[in-house]
Amino acid sequence: MTRRRSRGEGSIFKRKDGLWCAQINLPTGKTKTKYSKVQKDVRDWLADMQTANRRGTWSDGETVTLGEFLERYLSDVVAHTLRPKTQESYGLLTRTHLIPALGKIQLLALRPNHLQALYSAKLADGYSKRTVQYLHAILHKALAQAVKWDMVPRNVADAVEAPRPSKKAPEMLTETQAKLLLDSVRTEPLYPLWLTLLATGMRKGEILGLRWEDVDLKAGIIHVNQSAGTVHKRGIVMSEPKTAQSRRSIGLPPMVVEALKDHREDQARYHDFDGFVDQNLVFCTKRGTPFGSRNILTYFHAALKQAGLPKVSLHSLRHLHATLLLKAGLHPKIVQSRLGHSQISMTMDLYSHIMPGMDERATDEISKVLTA
Repeated sequence: MTRRRSRGEGSIFKRKDGLWCAQINLPTGKTKTKYSKVQKDVRDWLADMQTANRRGTWSDGETVTLGEFLERYLSDVVAHTLRPKTQESYGLLTRTHLIPALGKIQLLALRPNHLQALYSAKLADGYSKRTVQYLHAILHKALAQAVKWDMVPRNVADAVEAPRPSKKAPEMLTETQAKLLLDSVRTEPLYPLWLTLLATGMRKGEILGLRWEDVDLKAGIIHVNQSAGTVHKRGIVMSEPKTAQSRRSIGLPPMVVEALKDHREDQARYHDFDGFVDQNLVFCTKRGTPFGSRNILTYFHAALKQAGLPKVSLHSLRHLHATLLLKAGLHPKIVQSRLGHSQISMTMDLYSHIMPGMDERATDEISKVLTA
């Protein structure tokens, strides 16, 4: 005797015309159907719908508003797939800008002109193109999930032109200024931090989350395995690196290895402070806790002022690291690997401002070959 399927379980079968078909009954009594030439497509769709039924996050796609969907997207997808800092950013921008402006529109009634009007209004209100581009990215990703869940037939964000911020060369110190900075703070407790940042090109969160177990001073290698980020109401949170490529190993120059050895010896004195808790962090407060993002930036700006240098972002040390390597003739692929960029195109786009000089050098080299 064939077992009767319960509501919400669904079924998959192949039609006479060759199309695969998946069907599932919603709690409302309605039946949703998905067709595809590929069995895996309907199987994956059915699995998503079964999960939605179990969680109570199903929708018939006819009455749910964009606001309701975005809240569901934040709780069911963003909260489980993105890093804590990114989750916070998504939530803040969604609830501050997207839901108040578009939240009452039914998901199925959302049109490209709704999005375009929102972007224009935000720009008119004085928000930067960068912010509006980020809003578009959030909406596009959320609506792509709505398509996967078969709640809407298409992603309307595909038909919208988001503003593109103008590209400009990253702000950074010159090589001479970087040397002045290091000379100025050589006897300061955070000298090893600034030196390591410049020598490795690590991100701020990566170096603040660096543990001694991830540093091989004998081999002269740092292994990037986690990142620290400040999240509202949660304090400093350790999480996975930004991308798969961000989990990497970076070689250290001998002077950095020696500086870190001295730093580890100096850090041993922290254990004498009341309230010290050893979290095995390479760079930490005297209580063993990680530095906050804003605090470390304050210290960096103070170091710049002490050296008589212009105020730049901490990220500028990462840019200088990459620039020095490219100007030295290293292949961009090596620079990409050290920086942990997900694609080499990102490296090339960021540092295209130094390519003209490299092209002149290439021209000189090929001229030597041809005239030899």
